[in-house]
Amino acid sequence: MAAGTSALVVAMFWLPGVLVLRCAGARGLVLVAAAPLATLGTAGIGAVVAHLLGIPWGRPAAVLAVALAAAGALVLRLPRRPGGDRSTARAPHHGPSRALAAAVISGTALQVVPVAWGMGRPGRLLDAYDVVVHMNTVRHVQESGTGSSLVLTDAGEAGRTLGFYPAAWHDLTALVPVWPDVPTVFNAAVVLPVALAWTAGVALLTRVVLPQRPRAAVWAALLSAAGLALPLTLTGQEAGLVPNATGLSLLPAAVAVVATRAPLGPRWFLTSALVGLSLALVHPNAALAALLVLLPWFGARAVRAVAAARGRTRLVMITGLALGAATMAVALVIVAQSEPMDRVRAFHGDSPHLWSTTVVALLSGKMGTAPGGGGALVVLAALVGAVLVRRLREARWLVVSAALVALFFVGGRSGIPVLADLDVPWYGETKRLAPVLAAVLVPLAALAVDAVGSWLVASGRLRTQLAPRRAALLVGALLVVPGLVSGALDTASAARGDYGAGGRDGREVPTFASDDELAMLHRLDGRLDAGAVLGSPHSGAAHLYALHGTAVTVRSPLSLVPSAVQDVERRLPQLGRDAGLCADLERLGIGYLYVDPVVFRHERSELPLLVAAPPEGVRVVDTGGTAAVYEITACG
Repeated sequence: MAAGTSALVVAMFWLPGVLVLRCAGARGLVLVAAAPLATLGTAGIGAVVAHLLGIPWGRPAAVLAVALAAAGALVLRLPRRPGGDRSTARAPHHGPSRALAAAVISGTALQVVPVAWGMGRPGRLLDAYDVVVHMNTVRHVQESGTGSSLVLTDAGEAGRTLGFYPAAWHDLTALVPVWPDVPTVFNAAVVLPVALAWTAGVALLTRVVLPQRPRAAVWAALLSAAGLALPLTLTGQEAGLVPNATGLSLLPAAVAVVATRAPLGPRWFLTSALVGLSLALVHPNAALAALLVLLPWFGARAVRAVAAARGRTRLVMITGLALGAATMAVALVIVAQSEPMDRVRAFHGDSPHLWSTTVVALLSGKMGTAPGGGGALVVLAALVGAVLVRRLREARWLVVSAALVALFFVGGRSGIPVLADLDVPWYGETKRLAPVLAAVLVPLAALAVDAVGSWLVASGRLRTQLAPRRAALLVGALLVVPGLVSGALDTASAARGDYGAGGRDGREVPTFASDDELAMLHRLDGRLDAGAVLGSPHSGAAHLYALHGTAVTVRSPLSLVPSAVQDVERRLPQLGRDAGLCADLERLGIGYLYVDPVVFRHERSELPLLVAAPPEGVRVVDTGGTAAVYEITACG
C-alpha cells in the first residue's frame, strides 16, 4: 500500500479525534484507541447536522464540526464547583510504554502487511459484493454534499427510498484527498483504520479490565492479529461489509471507554450516549453488540451499588434502574418495529449449522468466514483465562460477556426456535458476531499467556539461567508466535482472493475487473460524455461512477432496475433495425454499452448482463481483459 496514501488516511481518521479527546483530557493508549471513534462520530453527527442546516458536507463543514466538538470537550473538562458532580466519563489514563507501543504496531502490521502482500499492488479493486455500493456512496457524498445518515439510503439513485443508512465511514472517506487514485485511497481507508483501531482497542480494553496485569495489554495487542475472527475479514470474503467491519473494530475501544471504574455521573451518561451514537452512525449492529458486551458490566455495577445503598437511597436507585430498563425495552421495541429493521429481517441469513460444526468453529477459531489462523490458540488460552479471572472480581464480568455473546453465536447458528433469531439484528449472519466474541476472548487469552509464564518460573517448573521476568516473556512469546505466523499466512491467502490476485479455497474466481480491465477503466476517464453506460453491476461498469463520476445506468448489484431498462437490454441485438430502440435509449440517457462475458457473480435476472455486443450500430471505445466499452452509433 502506498506509504503516502497510508499516512494520509491514518491522519484523516486519527488526528481530528486526537484533538477532540485531548481537549477532553485523554492521553496515552486511550488517545490512540478511541481517536478513530471520536473522528467518525464527529463526521457522522456533523454530516447530519450540516444537512439539517442546509450546509453542504465537505472539508469546511468537517473542520467546523471538529472545532465545535473540541470546544464541547473542553467545556466538559472544566472543573466543577466544590461539592458538585465529580464523576468522569474519561477512560483511565495510562502512559504508553515502549513494549505496548511496539505490540500495537506489530499487531497492526501483522494484519496490514499480509493484506498488502496478498493484494499485490495498492490500486486493485476489492472483489466483494458490497464494495461498489460503498465506493459509489463515497462518490455521491463528494458530488452532492449530502452525507446525512438520515437520508443516504438512495446514494443518488432514483427509485430507492430515503431513510437511515450508517454513513459515518463514507462521510469521512469522502474527505480524503484522492491520491494517487480512487482504489488506492479506498483500500487504505478500508484496511488501515480497521486493523489499527482493532489492535489498539483490544489492548485498551485489556488494560481497563486487567489493570493489575499491565503486560496482558501487550500480549492482547499481539493476539489481536492471531487470526481469530478479525474484523478485517468481513471486508472481503466476497461480502465487502466495510462499515460493519469498521464498527466492530471500534467496539473494544468503545466498551473500554464506557466500562470505567469511576463513579457513574452525568458526564459518564453523556459520554456513553455519544459513544453509542457514534458507533451506530458507523454501523448500528456494532452499537448493539457493544450494548450486549456491556450488559454484564452494568449489571454488576448496579448490583454492587444497590447493595451498598441504604434506606431511601436504595429505593431511589431501584426505581431508577427499573425506569431505565423499561425505557431501554421500549426503545428496543421501537427499533425492532422500524422500517430499517424490516429490511434487516428480510435479509436471507445463514442456514442452520450442525452442532458439531458449531463446536468445531468455536474451538478452532474458524468462526463465520474467518480463516482461523491461530484462533485455536486464542480460544484455548481464553478458556484458561476465564478460570484465572475468578480471582479478579472487577474483571469477572468479561467472562459473563463472553458467555452471552457465545450464546447469541451458537443460538444464531442453531435451528431452535427463538434461539435461531438471536442473530437477526446481525442480518442473520453469525460471522458478524464472531469479531464481537473475539473482542472479549482476546483479553482473557492475554491474561492466560501472561500468567502461565510467570507461574512456570515462580513454581520452579521452568529452570533457566534467565531472569524470571525474561523467562516469563520468553514462554509467552513461544506460545504466541506460532499463532501469529499462522494468522498472518491465512490473512495473506484470503487477501489474494479478495483482491483478485488469486483464488479462494484453491480455485480461481471471476473478478469485478482484472488488472487489464482496471487499466481500461482508468483510461476511460473523461472519454464517456455522450450518455450513461449500461452494463452488468457485477463487472467493471459498476465502478465507473465511483472512479470518475461517469454516469452509469445501473450502479450496483443492489440497484432497482426499471422495466424500461430491462426492455432495452432485451432488444439490443436489434440495434439498427428496431425503429423505437433509439428513442428508448435516448429517453434513458444511454450512450454506451459495457460488455463483459466474465462477471463477479450471476444473480437477479433483472440486472443487466451484457456478454456480447450488438452485431451492428456500435463502435469500440476501448478494451481491457475480457471487457470492452462500445459507443452506440446507430442512433446518430
